[in-house]
Amino acid sequence: IEGEITGTGVGVLAGATQVTADADLDLNAAEADAVFNNANLVTGYDITDDATNVLGLTVDVLTNADEVTAKDATVAEALSLYDDTDGVGWTYTVSDSLSDLTVAEAIAVDGSSNTGYGDLSIRDDASTIDAESAPDYVAAQQVVATTTSGDDLTGMGALVSRADTIELNGAVTLTVDQAELTLVGPGSFSVVDTESEIKGELTGDPADDQIDNATSVSEANAETLTLTVAQYKQLVDDNTSLETSYEIVDTAAAIEGEITGTGVGVLGNATQVTADADLDLNAAEADAVFTNANLVTGYDITDDATEVLGLSVDVLKNADEVTAKDATVAEALSL
Repeated sequence: IEGEITGTGVGVLAGATQVTADADLDLNAAEADAVFNNANLVTGYDITDDATNVLGLTVDVLTNADEVTAKDATVAEALSLYDDTDGVGWTYTVSDSLSDLTVAEAIAVDGSSNTGYGDLSIRDDASTIDAESAPDYVAAQQVVATTTSGDDLTGMGALVSRADTIELNGAVTLTVDQAELTLVGPGSFSVVDTESEIKGELTGDPADDQIDNATSVSEANAETLTLTVAQYKQLVDDNTSLETSYEIVDTAAAIEGEITGTGVGVLGNATQVTADADLDLNAAEADAVFTNANLVTGYDITDDATEVLGLSVDVLKNADEVTAKDATVAEALSL
């Protein structure tokens, strides 16, 4: 019976009242179309052909087949085969480039009988990757989450476990964990996260600091960060600004290291500064810290009498101890 069927006709079968074979017929797409439209076949038939030819058949030809196999589908054809909107129930193979597939394409390719997630890479919008849980992202060769300028990824909790790379296209907002992924592209990123996550990067080892290239860092709940001098300096540099209020809590030595006769370094913008002991300052340093920093720890002043007597009453009276050295007799009268 198969010998009578060609892509254009069915030979002697056409005039038969019915056609019965001893087994299902194995046909290509054109042959299945010919026999369905030109013969009263009461035996079943299977279709095996290239996906392009299979997808060109009518729904009736396809749904009346016992089995349909579409071979060598393109990725675009795999989408139609996977969706199977007419309920054909076919199987299919894919023969196409499997690089940089969308999530939907990856799902369709995995639905084939000859390829899976381990054979492909995914490149799709970050929001799509975060929202779609069906793919086996871990098995994929690579997963790239793309972005556009203004995207805020901080609410995309699943992204870190699914993507290994984020492509920055414009200014994008990330969490600390997202910033630890491989970042590519011409854009920039800022970090918004909790205090514990931010401080987890500030170990003193630059290799641990994945947020160093952020344009800015902010605490997610608008809470004040508690930092040491070293942590602040690791976090804030020429590339990165801190957009959240902060306080400095550190050793007296570290805090004293920021104070000069003309400035107070990182202490100046802190909401408050707390040391583990009273600071030992000269007159100029005491004046600088009293005027420019909110020091909640005490301080002692030790300096030449001339320098001490040149301080304001407020600076002097707020000190815990004041020692004026090498006074002249005239200065001793004032002292």
